[in-house]
Amino acid sequence: MIHALNIETEDSKPGIQHALLRRLRRLKWLAAYKKSIVFMALFGMVIATVNMAYTPKSSSSPLDLTSKKILIKKDMRVAYLSRHIGTTEDFKYMADHLGLTTVTYHQKDLPKLGIRREEYKKKALEPPYDTVCEDNDAVFVSDDLLVGWPLVMPQKICKNLFFIITNRFDYMASGDEKDIYHQDMERAVNRRTDPAKFIINNPFEYNYLLSRNVFPEDPPQLIRPFGFSDIEDQKIPMDDINRPCLIINRVSQDGDLMSKLVKEKSGVECKVLGTKYGGPKTLAKYKSIVVHLPYQVATMKMWENIAYGTLMAIPSPEFMTQLCEEHHCAQSNDVFETKRVIDPPEDWYKYVDFFLPEWERCFIQFGSWSQLSDILKNRDYLADVEYCENRMIEAREENLISWAEVFYNITINLENSKKLEEAKQT
Repeated sequence: MIHALNIETEDSKPGIQHALLRRLRRLKWLAAYKKSIVFMALFGMVIATVNMAYTPKSSSSPLDLTSKKILIKKDMRVAYLSRHIGTTEDFKYMADHLGLTTVTYHQKDLPKLGIRREEYKKKALEPPYDTVCEDNDAVFVSDDLLVGWPLVMPQKICKNLFFIITNRFDYMASGDEKDIYHQDMERAVNRRTDPAKFIINNPFEYNYLLSRNVFPEDPPQLIRPFGFSDIEDQKIPMDDINRPCLIINRVSQDGDLMSKLVKEKSGVECKVLGTKYGGPKTLAKYKSIVVHLPYQVATMKMWENIAYGTLMAIPSPEFMTQLCEEHHCAQSNDVFETKRVIDPPEDWYKYVDFFLPEWERCFIQFGSWSQLSDILKNRDYLADVEYCENRMIEAREENLISWAEVFYNITINLENSKKLEEAKQT
């Protein structure tokens, strides 16, 4: 387990932590042939220290958004690889607002889900992998990160390569190949020349990386989604506008389990929406709230919903644990992965974005069915809709500053590489 510490308010500790992580790697290399008792004692001390993973900060640069946007090389060639429409729209929102003019989006030309390592090795010799690194100044991979596996296999060096983790970096990796994938990732993020980098959507992803023996040289940057959606809204029946609650049938533990329990236990019947319900702009037409049983530590839709004015009601950490002990929560494995990684396990909820204290007026917790009944009947949450929309406006500005820092650093890298190449030629 990872002993997770939140040290966002103390600027000195991230550097100390990562110095220890770097020290650990060196000691791991030496341990094979240095057998002295003194050394092994020191090695054990460093191992114990590394188990204390921290929550990374989102940004520390003093430059404001305007300054960074001016300094960014707007015409740098950027490639973005993702099968997920939501993550792609999120990246497009950022690219448009930073003024990036040359971005190529790869989605339909990516390999299918679930293929094996040998197939990925073959794909490395085919488009888009065969030239994507050479043809671009920066490459970003998101959602199912296995689509970026060909870019970190041995002998492959891709400059300014970033992996945006939204859902466990090894999602869809086959059991007997996970270790090889982890090793390839560890090698890529710690190579001496042009190491790959991670950007994380929530703090748990970094703790999960450490639990799988992937130790990035630099702390991953935390940048949450913008909550942007370009899905066109749909018409809704006038009689449904004031429905007491909504449930989105995205997964069975919502569409089947929660819809049944809410009706039986709270005496309120929610309108159940299908997967093609029209996105957050359609939800905003209801004067209602979405009841949700989290199946992930974070989702794109949670931020989209509140950005467009739809709040969410979720069971408290204690009540959620109770529900899933008493009933079969079919999709709870990912969200409860926190209990298997974080130490102490009772702190698991601190790494689930639905339970962030600063967003408690937007993701409203209920600790019992009677409390949920009061929330749905009193509808006091409607008074916080504008507050949550404004909070998302502020969060988007903060996220843009963080992304601007990423591309500002890429710009510096490109300039340094150009100067080095010019120096070699002269």
